[in-house]
Amino acid sequence: MNEFLTEKEEHALVREIRAVEAKSSAELRVVITTKLVFRPMRYAWKLFDRLGMHRTNDRNGALILVIPMGHRFAVIGDGAWAEVVGPAYWEELSNAMSRHLRAGRRYEALAYGIRSLGATMAGAWPATGENPNELPNEIVYE
Repeated sequence: MNEFLTEKEEHALVREIRAVEAKSSAELRVVITTKLVFRPMRYAWKLFDRLGMHRTNDRNGALILVIPMGHRFAVIGDGAWAEVVGPAYWEELSNAMSRHLRAGRRYEALAYGIRSLGATMAGAWPATGENPNELPNEIVYE
């Protein structure tokens, strides 16, 4: 059972994911885990592989991992992201999401992350012609 988001919030976030992916060839996933994870970045990369995110055509997938039990999260992007953004981008995004999370605004933190990643995705990899959905849009709970 998900206690991090309400059903209404979850549906709204899935709509946000669909909206940002419609404007870009990039793919975005959100994972919320009940596990206690001590190395969020390392675990995020394991999930990235397990979810097949490295198999996107343009290697431009992004993942938001939330670990409520440890009050942690990670945001990562596949290889093509390194050509578009630098470490300052990830730090700024993480800081903004952290402010929302510390204030107890879970939905707002994820919505902000999705929209920010989406704006970068649309600018770097705009949707052109056929734009297949390479990965599911639903939030993954584990």
